[in-house]
Amino acid sequence: MYINTSGYKFIELDDLDALKVYFKALAIKHEVYGTVYVSHEGVNIAQAGKPENIVRYKAELAKNSRFNDIFFKDSTSEILPFHKVVVKIKPEVIALNAENANPSDVSDTHLEPEALKQWLDEKRKVVFLDTRNRYEYNLGSFDNAINPEIETFKQFPDFVDTLPESYKDETIVMFCTGGVRCEKAAPLMKNKGFKNVYQINGGILNYFEKCGGAHWHGDCFIFDDRVAVNAELQETGATLCRGCHNAVTIEMQQSPDFKPPKQCPYCVSKVAQAL
Repeated sequence: MYINTSGYKFIELDDLDALKVYFKALAIKHEVYGTVYVSHEGVNIAQAGKPENIVRYKAELAKNSRFNDIFFKDSTSEILPFHKVVVKIKPEVIALNAENANPSDVSDTHLEPEALKQWLDEKRKVVFLDTRNRYEYNLGSFDNAINPEIETFKQFPDFVDTLPESYKDETIVMFCTGGVRCEKAAPLMKNKGFKNVYQINGGILNYFEKCGGAHWHGDCFIFDDRVAVNAELQETGATLCRGCHNAVTIEMQQSPDFKPPKQCPYCVSKVAQAL
């Protein structure tokens, strides 16, 4: 059994070369695998290892005053979903290429999963906005969530400009896998005039942990070898199509249109629509 852990923190950093060495040495020391992105605006971590190694890794990281308050989301798997230690310096924690998306510009946008579930149970009126890519939405999302129909997060600012003007006075709840994309989407939307913007604290994975699959349909795409998890945070058996990058569920794998690694029912459907 392995622990998969992910977390991020937006913080001004200027010693990126030294931090690259630090995070790589820390992961190698504790036999933890996966990716760490280091940026002038913070860090983004997605790693995995044996439970005891993850515990030691986090304990040593907590001794660093800059990173001792990172909120990690954990899940388990029977396989190790990463096989290398990768630490990269990036221009952004998560690429958006928008000047008006500084997380320090806004506060009080985080909505705890339990509060969101209560809102949904009460059928409170909200505009539910998925900030993820098309192939992630295709696998699963919250009921009645808006699909931005984007291929990369960099396209999100243009999508926001297509939203109805009336939404600027509505209650908007955004979500992504672990929360990091919403940290930039929230200030972007605030700066574009949307007054009541919330994001699920800890993203979909934290919602699953606290509330299960209530008001959710399908599975959740994740960026490691597991490909997807269900509301119990268990691997689903989905596989990744190398042709269109969609996650192909076990059911879809029974289709005659599934010819791995580069053809799946999504590919065939896309070609048919183009004809």
